[in-house]
Amino acid sequence: YFRQATMTDSIDDGRIVKRYWVFFPIGPNGPLFPDEDALRKALPVYYRQYIEPNRDRLQGRAAFKGSGRSDWWGLMRDRRRDWSMSQGPRIITKFFGAEGAFVADCDASLFAVMGHVWTPTWSLEAVDRDEDAKSEGFSDCEMLRAYVALFNSNIFLKLLSLYSQNVAGGQFDLSKRHVDPIPVPDLQQLSLHPVSGSVIRRLSSLAEAVDLSQLERRRLADKAASYL
Repeated sequence: YFRQATMTDSIDDGRIVKRYWVFFPIGPNGPLFPDEDALRKALPVYYRQYIEPNRDRLQGRAAFKGSGRSDWWGLMRDRRRDWSMSQGPRIITKFFGAEGAFVADCDASLFAVMGHVWTPTWSLEAVDRDEDAKSEGFSDCEMLRAYVALFNSNIFLKLLSLYSQNVAGGQFDLSKRHVDPIPVPDLQQLSLHPVSGSVIRRLSSLAEAVDLSQLERRRLADKAASYL
């Protein structure tokens, strides 16, 4: 009934530093509780301590006023048809961020309450590979981590500064309208070349044990990103 979640202060230096839990009473087939009584029986302590005391606030949310919905304890939007039900790997970011604002969520274990979710497109746009390339290919998670290392590099930060709005304190708006136009190398295609493929593998390994406080690690990531 709950999922691990990220908020504004969850991501720092390319890592998840603080995890939250969000009540998530919906599944692939719809709401998990047919009525309030079922909710009360399934989660008596949570209902008593959090749901019932906040009834007025929950019922007063814009998505419920005049909607005819009876599940006033539920999520404001139906999540069955978006990324939140996907089990595929994705990237999670803050709403506003800079270097270190990107993390890989390979097992889809996190729900971004405050932030953005970037889902890969390579499953929809397959790359033609020969049999040798397939055997030496990257897993989805390895490729995702390579992108995370690229996005957390100082190279990408310079691009971000040209396309996005500087909000405050060196933070940039990471909304789709700002990041979509940024030119990003196709790492999947580049991975087919022996040299660029080795660079991408280096980026992936740097992201797997990311620590932007280590200057040498940042230097290596910037060097790899600048090559691509």
